Amino acid sequence: MASKSDKSEEITSPKNKKGSFLNANTNMIVSISAIGISLMTLFVLMYQSHLISKQFELAQKHQYASVLPYLEIGPSVRSDAFHINLGNTGVGPAFIKDVYVVVDSTWYQLDIYGFVMEFGEPSDSLGRFSYSSLYPGRVIQAGKNLNLLSVTGERESRNFLTFLDKHQPILVVEFASVFDQRWIIDSRFLSTPIPKEEHVPIYVRRFKNTMPQ
Repeated sequence: MASKSDKSEEITSPKNKKGSFLNANTNMIVSISAIGISLMTLFVLMYQSHLISKQFELAQKHQYASVLPYLEIGPSVRSDAFHINLGNTGVGPAFIKDVYVVVDSTWYQLDIYGFVMEFGEPSDSLGRFSYSSLYPGRVIQAGKNLNLLSVTGERESRNFLTFLDKHQPILVVEFASVFDQRWIIDSRFLSTPIPKEEHVPIYVRRFKNTMPQ
């Protein structure tokens, strides 16, 4: 037969139950706090990463802008002279990547001089003219102006304008910065370079590597 003292040892003390409950709550609070601190740390790290990314982006834009080329193309017409000029009014060199002349929706790998030589006929009476070649690989430094074509004389200028009006050529030049950012300058838009990915020609791009006969 068990004694009274033995029975009292088998009964769990209410004080011990209360202590176990407090320990469990304390452990839960510590765990939740640790999770909260971890989430806050993650948020801070993500915010710092975002700030660093923005700073890098701003620094990169500043770097790009410091060497940005800006080509302008357009004619200069007088009663006794006609010129087609290409100038770099930007702050960095322009690297020519591609040059085309579009005639009747067909793209020819020609510059203005090549176009005149291939399409000109004796009956056009173009006479003498001066020119500068434009080709892939050529570099146009900042502040430089290139005279693509120059015709002097009232009669010669009139004949040349008639020749251009007959064929209506469109000069398309792709150029890049030192960071290989690329733009298209199109004689339809005169002096407004367009980022290459935004340039949507209104003509079907039918390329011809062989020159017209």
